[in-house]
Amino acid sequence: MTRSNSLHEIPDPVRDVRGRMTVSPGSTISAAFRRPGRLRREDCSIDDFRASVQARTTDLADYPHAAAVERGVLLYDGDLAVKVRDPQTRPEVQTETSAR
Repeated sequence: MTRSNSLHEIPDPVRDVRGRMTVSPGSTISAAFRRPGRLRREDCSIDDFRASVQARTTDLADYPHAAAVERGVLLYDGDLAVKVRDPQTRPEVQTETSAR
């Protein structure tokens, strides 16, 4: 049995002899079933990536600890080091600077 997502027909996974999740031999394996961080050429589209990046905007108001935004890149100044050492502001800074 297969189910569909926007990229591929994905076969229902089965367990191999060691109990690991797998799909039937010869099947198209989507990124969901491969090791994270490993992409194949056919998983990627430079046109989709370009459209995604060009559509993004970075609003300084969304990042209260940032000093500025230049060409869509957040810039932080030396005050950030002080804020990270302060137990009161550290969680806020960590949340803001972690990947979104």
